[in-house]
Amino acid sequence: MSGSTARGAACSAGWQVQAPASARVPPRSFKKSRRFEPSSASAPGGNSSLSTGSFIGAGRISTLEIARCNLKVRAPFPVVRPERLRTALFFLCVACSARPLPPPDAGVPRQVTLTARDVDTRFVTAEQMMAASELHASGALLARAMRRELGGYRRVVVPADTYFDPSVDSPGPWVDLAGFSSAIESYGYSQTPVAFVAFESGAGTSLARSDAGVAALGQRLLHYGELSGALGRYVFEPGTWPVGNVAGNVNPSGQGAPERNPLGWPGLWPTLHAFDSADPAVDPVGTAALWCSISADDTTGGTSPAGCADYECDATSLHLKDRAAQVESSISPGADGFSGWRYATAVLEAQQSTHPAPDGGAALGPEPIAGFRAALLVEQLDARAEDWLFHLTTTDGATLSGFASVEEAMGYGWASELRWFPGRLSVAADESVSVAGSPALLGEVGLVLAYATALAATADGAWFGGDPFSSGQLRDRSLAMLRVSLVNLERLHADPSSAALLDDGTKASTVTTAYAAVALRAALRAMSGQLRLAAEREVDLPVAALPLDSRPSGRAETFSARVKALLGAQGALLMEHLTTPEGRAFTGWDVMAQQPASPDESLEAHAAAVRGLMALYLSTAEVKYRARAVAVFERLQAKFYDAEARVYSETPAPVDSVTYTPQRFALLQGALREVYEVWATRPGNEALALELESRIGRLNKLVLNGWDDRDQDRHVDWPGECVRQVDGRGGGGLMLAERTLTGELGALSPNPVPLLRQKTVDRELDCVPEVDDAHLPAVLARRITFDLSRAP
Repeated sequence: MSGSTARGAACSAGWQVQAPASARVPPRSFKKSRRFEPSSASAPGGNSSLSTGSFIGAGRISTLEIARCNLKVRAPFPVVRPERLRTALFFLCVACSARPLPPPDAGVPRQVTLTARDVDTRFVTAEQMMAASELHASGALLARAMRRELGGYRRVVVPADTYFDPSVDSPGPWVDLAGFSSAIESYGYSQTPVAFVAFESGAGTSLARSDAGVAALGQRLLHYGELSGALGRYVFEPGTWPVGNVAGNVNPSGQGAPERNPLGWPGLWPTLHAFDSADPAVDPVGTAALWCSISADDTTGGTSPAGCADYECDATSLHLKDRAAQVESSISPGADGFSGWRYATAVLEAQQSTHPAPDGGAALGPEPIAGFRAALLVEQLDARAEDWLFHLTTTDGATLSGFASVEEAMGYGWASELRWFPGRLSVAADESVSVAGSPALLGEVGLVLAYATALAATADGAWFGGDPFSSGQLRDRSLAMLRVSLVNLERLHADPSSAALLDDGTKASTVTTAYAAVALRAALRAMSGQLRLAAEREVDLPVAALPLDSRPSGRAETFSARVKALLGAQGALLMEHLTTPEGRAFTGWDVMAQQPASPDESLEAHAAAVRGLMALYLSTAEVKYRARAVAVFERLQAKFYDAEARVYSETPAPVDSVTYTPQRFALLQGALREVYEVWATRPGNEALALELESRIGRLNKLVLNGWDDRDQDRHVDWPGECVRQVDGRGGGGLMLAERTLTGELGALSPNPVPLLRQKTVDRELDCVPEVDDAHLPAVLARRITFDLSRAP
């Protein structure tokens, strides 16, 4: 934090200890002095995270100044430690001098208490990874749209939710639920499921495929470790065990066995195809014998290491406890598509920042771990495309075969022999596969999203001097995957008269239609070179021609014209049948009966309609789509938001309970984000922007973290305000556990030296436990139900 700003001269004894999550400019009437800044003094190990000692030691604030604040400490700590208490008092004192809390979303006087039950922990891959992609879009990009500076957040500072506001008018750090839950938590929660599926758990078929493949893959990963700068820190020669390194996986005593490191990163388990679902139970170790430290993007400020539990440097204990018994032995375009979408956004994101390379140049990704993992994700995306195209298609729904070449796949058209990806494939013990399901529309949509984004990632080319894109192989396979999937969207799923995409031959689902619109827009943007994460909310440029237009399509129009027509058909479906001018959204449309598929009203249908309509507006620049999206959103706010409980209900409010799934949460968060970024940021909509910030913060904290801020003071009364409690601690919400990426280090202090670390079950006291205490990975539950208890 830089600059000098105001702090109130004294804390008023009558104030609530809180700070606004939305207002960015403090009232001019506040007295001003100086801003408190983190001391340059570091804790042992070089960490520059905030501590009371560093503030006091630097003369920034004294214990007497803290004592002057007439404060109420609202959160009981598991162990009363003076340094922890001083830190908490410091932040509460700073909050005293911040701006008074603005009125949005204050609720009404009647108390409504939320508690959680019926938590199903099963990991359902397609839905989970759809949510992960929405969480990513609602992460740092949304925080920037809220005009937050990302450098103002510190993952390892406790208490969490603090924003070290660098603006010149800020009185100092303040509690920022919307910004922190977006920039740190939503972003981090979008990454941990990727690690679970792609790198750690074994919840998929093997990327190596054979013993010979293990050796070859190990050498490739060693190469990526060298190029990214991860070699000698986290990645080592396969078949060896790291001892006495200067950084990363330090392991001073040499604990571990070489056979636990067949691929270079201890415990690494790369997957090829993701299994459709799994019981995610794991048993992570809680030790810190390896002196494991994660740096740069995973902690504060960019360079300082934070000590963490051993499982961050050795993933062995993050494997499924009994893989054969825990996994659903099937794969599908849905699981691969939606996980591939999130994989590809991670690769695309890694291309947008660099870190110093060992050769003195610049390596892609903000730090070595991100660069190394992104290269491995490229391997997985490429191997998946190769397997689907050449081995996992069918022409009869019974036997598997494939295209003879990428060229043949890129020439697949409406007049070609029909060939498709089965909706589900059974996986035997030897990882051989067989057809087990008919084509699935949503799965095909997932593949379009995955390989449109993968194609965009290949555009820049300059990755590690060309690796792993040097052959152009992924680019061509991504184009082939898009060609086959986009053609088959129409050939297998479109209504002949309207080109509306149908889920079961007669009915169009609002959720699927919306994601089809998102996917078709992504395909057009990728193939025309416009798909970039930073430009998600910009209106697209007109598409004249696409790379595949030169190939025969079997139709009168070009391939690009047909894709645009298909997008327009989904727009007509959303405008004319799935929504009304008054803003009502139906769950689906029956094309045979020419009427809504159901009279029921649902939160998901309204949220999905907003998501799809906004994608259509951004793709076409036709304001009718934006206007309809706003109308649907306003009805969503009026019908599904329970102001007493400050929660969105799945059916019209008020309700006695509400169930959230990853998909329901993803659709709602996505709708709030789209309206915020596309509509609320326009001049004249400032009040709506503040309201949405408040509701986004509440949604994230309640549904994801499981924190019901019952006294609305913006501080967790731990564990009393946790909606679910396990063994006297918070049990999380839809998010089952967390780890270093979002601030859980396995210990109270970020110090990497084990002797100076004190273990904790929930370092941040945010109601989400550490993975080794939850015995679950940092992923979303399959569902959670909140009961609403209304006081008389």
